[in-house]
Amino acid sequence: MLKLHAFLNRKPSSLLPPPCQVEAVVELDAVSFENLLQRPMDDQPQITAHKSLMRCEEGVEHCVLFLGEGSQDGVLVNSEGYDWARYAAFIPGARMIANSHLEQGISLRDLVTLGLPDHDVYLVHQTADVGFIPAADLASLTDQGKAQFAPLLDARVASIKQGAYGVEVALTGIEPELLTCYDQAVADSQRSTHALEYFM
Repeated sequence: MLKLHAFLNRKPSSLLPPPCQVEAVVELDAVSFENLLQRPMDDQPQITAHKSLMRCEEGVEHCVLFLGEGSQDGVLVNSEGYDWARYAAFIPGARMIANSHLEQGISLRDLVTLGLPDHDVYLVHQTADVGFIPAADLASLTDQGKAQFAPLLDARVASIKQGAYGVEVALTGIEPELLTCYDQAVADSQRSTHALEYFM
């Protein structure tokens, strides 16, 4: 006997869902994901970290898709500035959908254009250990900086997941040294005027 889990709407006028735009895909550890499923109205640190991405604009819901470690499903959230899941939907098979989209070639530039949170987001290399490189300064790259680090911005995003220090954006298709060079440029700009031409 086939058994499904679903919310059934009483006397629905339409079964067509409104458009939702996924601004980020974030993987949570199993405990955090279960907590989101069981207590969506509790304050959630992972929602707090990404609430600047969530809003309703011109009839489109801008959301974050949360995936759970070891789970094929996800939760789509528009918190509308709150720290809890003010609007949310359970998405069966969300991981397959997200992976399919990533395979089409989302770049780091795409994420910067959409808008990254200004803290607790780190760049990592998919296969090499280059440490955890803060992504916050990507939004302040000048035209010269964008030209200098164009290969980095055009790198393909292999995965986005919650890590030990924050959200980890794993990049592929670039040399690990490019991430190291970018990290050094950020450090130089904070210490002196040596790399100010790259950042606003």
